[in-house]
Amino acid sequence: MLTIEIKGIGFANRGAELMLRAIMERFQSKFGDVRFVVEPPVTKADLQHYGLSLKAHYLRRGLNVLAVLNLLPKALLHCVNIVKSSEVDIVVDASGYSYGDPWSPGSMTNRLGIEIKEFKARNVPVVVMPQALGPFEKKAQREAFLPIYQNADVIFPRDGKSLEYVQGLGETSAYVAQAPDFSNLVKPEPFANFSPSSKSLCLIPNQKMLDKTAAKDSYINFCRGVLERSIEAGFEPFILVHEQADDAQLAEHILQPLRKYNIPVVVPSTATECKWVISQSRLVVASRFHGLVSALCEAVPAFATSWAHKYQSLLADYDVTEQLIDLGQTDAEVERVVDLLADDQRLAAMHEHLATHSAEQKKRTEQMWQRVFATLDV
Repeated sequence: MLTIEIKGIGFANRGAELMLRAIMERFQSKFGDVRFVVEPPVTKADLQHYGLSLKAHYLRRGLNVLAVLNLLPKALLHCVNIVKSSEVDIVVDASGYSYGDPWSPGSMTNRLGIEIKEFKARNVPVVVMPQALGPFEKKAQREAFLPIYQNADVIFPRDGKSLEYVQGLGETSAYVAQAPDFSNLVKPEPFANFSPSSKSLCLIPNQKMLDKTAAKDSYINFCRGVLERSIEAGFEPFILVHEQADDAQLAEHILQPLRKYNIPVVVPSTATECKWVISQSRLVVASRFHGLVSALCEAVPAFATSWAHKYQSLLADYDVTEQLIDLGQTDAEVERVVDLLADDQRLAAMHEHLATHSAEQKKRTEQMWQRVFATLDV
């Protein structure tokens, strides 16, 4: 049985859930009976829900506090759903964005930096799946990532800027190539508690727009303006909570002065349900990266706000860079959203445009998977 270790997955994050599902679906489709393992911390409920096993490896201050488990017989560990480190056949890192100056050197080292030389010695392929990377201007962060950069088999920067950042690190034996976010192949699943409408406007907020930018007030005013003006124009806006832990309170804050409108807050229970809700919308205004991915890959016209370069890069992948919102012109941008919402002809043209680019992005994802499988000589 092939054993795949997945690193970087956070179960409370819908984007991470989409990437987890994408990895599991593709390996199961290719190999049939496979085993997926993750490291702690993870709840028993999440292990059971996703059909995952626990790896006997958990670093604290650079030491594996579960090392003693690797001395026990495999059969005994398998009875309690634990897998030895030595059983891993391939490692795929789906961190999303965890390597670069914004992150602590310790987190990068513990995630993959310490283990990667051991993987290399055992000829275990390590694939850094498509994700945002860099910058690496800080010495400590650069040195923490270098062992990964120099020892991984494949590294997929998700955008051109990330590719520039890693190429600036010098030579490596790894195969390095830009590849798109690979959640674009995951199919949406209907959400029973949502009734699609041809007039639906989906607003996806993001707490990071308050935490990571200097445009807090402008962002809140923009969101409120889009909701109110779209109602006045005869449409049916709703807020989609893509990350419940982070964004549920933000949704309530946005709606405080708009209570008279009874604007729905939609909270699906899975990432694929989120993707389905997005796919059924007339227009999406997204501040969550994977919410934007879900819209674009399903050919749903969308606007985006941004707190990091990955949003601009994603819009460029679909040739719709003009869909980035300028929060320095809040009132004008609200009108721009509502104007498109009301324009059937422009929406249809954009849908066709996005469908063409979505097909190309999915083709590139298929090529990415072929490169991943090539590391296993299959």
